[in-house]
Amino acid sequence: MKLSTCVAATSLLLGLVFGLIIDKNTFYHDPVIHNLEFLRINRDVFVSYINVSDLSLSESFQNYGDFYFTNALEEKTFMKFAGLYFHTENIFAFDALRAQNSFFQAEVTVLTNSGQMFVGISGESLESKIDIVSTQLWENSVSMVLQGSLQYHLPPLTLGNLDENREFSIVNTGSICYYGLQLKSITSATGFGCIFVGEKSQFRLEIVLRTNLRDQTIYLDSPDSKLYIEMLENPDQTLVRVLGFQDNIIFRGSTEVRIGAFTPSLGLWLIYRDGVRILLVLGQGYNELYLKWDAFENGYVLKNKYKPPRQIVPLNCNCPNSFPVAPVEPSSSSTSSTFSSESFASTSASVASTDLPLSSTSATPSALSSISSTDSIMSSSGSSDYPVSSISSKASSMSSASQTSPALSSVPHLSSVSSTDSHVSSESSTSSATSSESFSHSAASLAMTSASSLSSAKPVSSGASG
Repeated sequence: MKLSTCVAATSLLLGLVFGLIIDKNTFYHDPVIHNLEFLRINRDVFVSYINVSDLSLSESFQNYGDFYFTNALEEKTFMKFAGLYFHTENIFAFDALRAQNSFFQAEVTVLTNSGQMFVGISGESLESKIDIVSTQLWENSVSMVLQGSLQYHLPPLTLGNLDENREFSIVNTGSICYYGLQLKSITSATGFGCIFVGEKSQFRLEIVLRTNLRDQTIYLDSPDSKLYIEMLENPDQTLVRVLGFQDNIIFRGSTEVRIGAFTPSLGLWLIYRDGVRILLVLGQGYNELYLKWDAFENGYVLKNKYKPPRQIVPLNCNCPNSFPVAPVEPSSSSTSSTFSSESFASTSASVASTDLPLSSTSATPSALSSISSTDSIMSSSGSSDYPVSSISSKASSMSSASQTSPALSSVPHLSSVSSTDSHVSSESSTSSATSSESFSHSAASLAMTSASSLSSAKPVSSGASG
């Protein structure tokens, strides 16, 4: 088999895999743990992990193409990202809804999403959780769809700041949509984004000294979408914009909570106690006669005794209505099939060298300044035990992705659509071009390994099916 471009997997050194650069549509079936330093998916290609139990990255993740991880086996499944940064631009889909015990964790320095990101866990185990946090920058400009279980307990969802002792404001100009999860407090968020509280979900909002969500829209999509407001301490008036209110909102703090006047024309209500003042914005259409406050031991509950006004999802709440369909692996005769290490080793000997089509870095975040840039990845004289890929067209990628995958976990509340609909619009891709430039060379420098060191390394079988 002949490869026209030979790049996608980086090196082995004494049997230790450092990282992968995916430059061709690639499938992995190896059930063992994949421990990598970095993973980069180039544009117009995808990588699909099928029934792989674990994937861990210690340095960086860059997704300029499409990333799929599906596991329908009843076993423990997790994905863990650490290190400098997590950056994704197009489709990122982690689907472990059928796994018996699953969790997703991204704890990095810089986290940016300018595409459509999907994370689904089972929630059957008490260990199930979703953590998407960072220490310096957290930004979502398109959409995050986060799915827990609608049958078991509510797994915790943590977004934003990893360091609780440091003032930190996330940037959300897109939509954060979650279902069957319990979101811990986001204390501060800039940008005119949306926090979409879906079916059987909770949002616990803590009003503290630095709470600022005045530009965010909190949308309660279902009667069992619950909002808990913890009235702790904030000398400034806090504006909370809540749309879609149907059942009740719980205010916790003390029985000293006082209720101000309601303004029906604007749907405004002032709730306050010593040290805390909340301006609650519900929107128009509510009748004060049917809005009732009930006291309990630690606060009040605002209840709606009549059917709510007609609910219209806000324009800034743009939540995709299904997980993307994972690509179906073609026949072995297809050029986009997974290559084994043996087939690549025999082919790469005839290839002189390979350069990635990397663009120049125009602005590198301070956290990443220590990483040098390079265009050359490695000499082809070294063999790899991971499949390596060549560039294929977006059209061929999407024709495979539009088929139904037997490994895709079903989403109880979502209907199935083709993955073509899940792709980000051209406007979103254009707006994220600057961010892709700033990350273009970072992973390449981590992959540098001399040809002389690789010539003596023995390839180890990857276990991927060809």
